[in-house]
Amino acid sequence: MKLFIETPVTFLVPDTLAEAREQYRNRLISAKELTEKQDEAVAQLIEQQLAAHMPQITQGALRRTNGVHDFWLRLNGITETLVLTGNVLQDQNSGEVIPRVTGKIEANVNNQLYTHFSFLQDRAGKDSVVRMDLPAPALFLLDAVRNKWIDADLYQDNVEVLIADIAKAYNDTIRHLYDQGCRRVLLIDRSWQRLCDANAAKRLLLGGINIDEFMLQMRRVNDEALDDLPKDMYVILDVPVNVPLSEKCTDVVSVLFGHKNVNAFMFAYPQSHPEAVDLIKLFPADKELILGVVDPKYPQLEEEAVIRARIDEALSRLPYATTLGITTMGGFRGDPNVYQTSAFTPEDQWHKIELLQQLA
Repeated sequence: MKLFIETPVTFLVPDTLAEAREQYRNRLISAKELTEKQDEAVAQLIEQQLAAHMPQITQGALRRTNGVHDFWLRLNGITETLVLTGNVLQDQNSGEVIPRVTGKIEANVNNQLYTHFSFLQDRAGKDSVVRMDLPAPALFLLDAVRNKWIDADLYQDNVEVLIADIAKAYNDTIRHLYDQGCRRVLLIDRSWQRLCDANAAKRLLLGGINIDEFMLQMRRVNDEALDDLPKDMYVILDVPVNVPLSEKCTDVVSVLFGHKNVNAFMFAYPQSHPEAVDLIKLFPADKELILGVVDPKYPQLEEEAVIRARIDEALSRLPYATTLGITTMGGFRGDPNVYQTSAFTPEDQWHKIELLQQLA
């Protein structure tokens, strides 16, 4: 079977950019100067991706300052609140910027995302496939409800209106990206792993969330956000699964794989956890599978034969033949604001990508 490579979602933050963010937090440089440093870092990453012959060019999450919250904070109807101290129910880190829903959620015609796409496309070249990565609508729905981010009266006790407005805001945003020339979007959806994680699922239940009902709403808001997009817009849903798994994880993944408006699922392949590996048997026949097979957190380079055996095992569990993509098991970094100080170096991430290219 012919394999294709999907570019990882995140890359290591250059130390120059991490330093600039620290200077900005300490009010030593302006927002304009920080943007210039981000532009420099993204431009360098584009050149590195082109040199490595990556099939998709991304900004590697180098523009994130508040994680996945950045995109939500750019929508109309959402404002930011600085949480100085977390609480038991919300599980927020000290000093974290979080969204508050204070009005009708709508797409923002002046969203910086559109400028970021143009920056990528201009520097990558018109023949390059530029992929834009967004946090999934389902992730916002789950976080907004469980963390009680909703202040707007129109959404109080009315989840159906909330779902409809979230979906339309995303749909309008993606359509605008399409009009600019974007043909590949990846939705980062960490919500499903919370339903599959035994401990996280317990906290959701204690918070009053009915998982059976809510996971159907999560799938619906994702699909409605992607309704009636042009046929040549390729959409990937990135859905990691944590272990230990809850007893309901098989039911959760069955619902997850029922998405109708995505083209592919990006799914980490934790070979050391057979209970997670078995979930691949539920994979739908009409979607493409992108497996995370290379570890992005440890510098040791895996043996090609070991990874090929992992791919063969995954293929043997698929109920039908499908086009198979390969990528890393998650991104190359954790904290978006700091440079990794572990043994993993910027050079290591390109060695991992070379391994993916050898496999394909």
